[in-house]
Amino acid sequence: MSSLLAILLSAASIAAPGDHIRAGDAVLVPDIDIGMEYRTNVYRKDQNPVPGANLRVSPGLNLKVDNPMNAFNIGGEWELRKFFFVGDAGSGPVSASEQIQNLDQFNEVSLDANLDALKQEVVGIQLSNGAAVKNNLTDASLNSDAFNTRIRNQLSGGLRISPGPALAIIPGGTWVYDDYRATGSPDKRYNQRQSYGPTLQTTWDFFPRTSFVFRGDYLLYSWSENVVSDGVDPSLGGGTIELPNSRHLKFDTGLSGRFSNKLFLDTLFGYGFAVYDGADLADNLKGLDGFRTSLQLRYAVSENAQASLGYKRDFTDSFFTNWIAYDNLYALLQANVADFRPSAKFSGRFEEYAGGNQRNDLLLRFDLNAAYDIQTWASVSSGFGWQQRASSLNTVEYDDYQFRLFGTFKY
Repeated sequence: MSSLLAILLSAASIAAPGDHIRAGDAVLVPDIDIGMEYRTNVYRKDQNPVPGANLRVSPGLNLKVDNPMNAFNIGGEWELRKFFFVGDAGSGPVSASEQIQNLDQFNEVSLDANLDALKQEVVGIQLSNGAAVKNNLTDASLNSDAFNTRIRNQLSGGLRISPGPALAIIPGGTWVYDDYRATGSPDKRYNQRQSYGPTLQTTWDFFPRTSFVFRGDYLLYSWSENVVSDGVDPSLGGGTIELPNSRHLKFDTGLSGRFSNKLFLDTLFGYGFAVYDGADLADNLKGLDGFRTSLQLRYAVSENAQASLGYKRDFTDSFFTNWIAYDNLYALLQANVADFRPSAKFSGRFEEYAGGNQRNDLLLRFDLNAAYDIQTWASVSSGFGWQQRASSLNTVEYDDYQFRLFGTFKY
């Protein structure tokens, strides 16, 4: 690896911007995003929203090695946000002097690696690992922390068995580690969780452009603490949440492919259920089962424009209740005209939170973006976003508008 990096670095003096750094089968791509973001409701308050603006700098690096036998890539990104303006938060839990320090973020990083070895053999190896530190916006004005931090590592792998060129069977497994904590409070950790279990995926290319797909997994969820605080001040009605361990089984099957020159269709239908240990810990903790689906229709409106419609129904485990069941519907329109790339997307997500905390939410989001390629190695982009949460728990309701302006540079 050290010799490969040395060759790539020496090639950097020869490569022009936009050509990337190349040595044999290896391509190294450094990039950086620099820009500003403005939001009208940085604390996601249901009343008296607080605006804020920040500078965002995000350097990244990606290395890819690909040849007929093996493929490997590793890449990462580091996001830094420095707020230079925050509106008056009033007499809330965060004082004016603490606002900017509360919102600044310098620890968001992500790193992904993938390996597909022995691609032309009957038996090959597939491995992937994703690690990230992500600050997620809180939706409750009762929480003095603007963000919750999630530290996550997900390792997946398996043996790819190919009896023929059209069939691939991949038995394997996955392990996921999650650590949830309050941003800016290293000693305030909500909980830790490990998820692990076997997986199976099958792909059969029964037509040149169409595949039959099956995938399933059986995961065990294990929390380090099964009874935790809900993070709300007891004087404001806070208490505890019971998070028993659980076992989840999910499987899907369907078709994926191109059915005409303009029509692409991905369809997955399946079933899943979750069984929780000690279901008598809470009267409303009965377990979860139900129908699952993922549908996506893509249509080539023209040579340079594409429209997509999608729908997904699923459920997932949660660190502040027991599970979240959701239905997500979206529409996307994107185009590529010369060096100009506009896009528009609207989505609606219906969420049911069940277990220790119960509520029903409707999350609406609209994004309008446009990018212009100045050179092969430089582009500018601007965007507008709107997000609204309506809920049976009015303290988590909010409207938030966002404006973005960025420059992207790739070597």
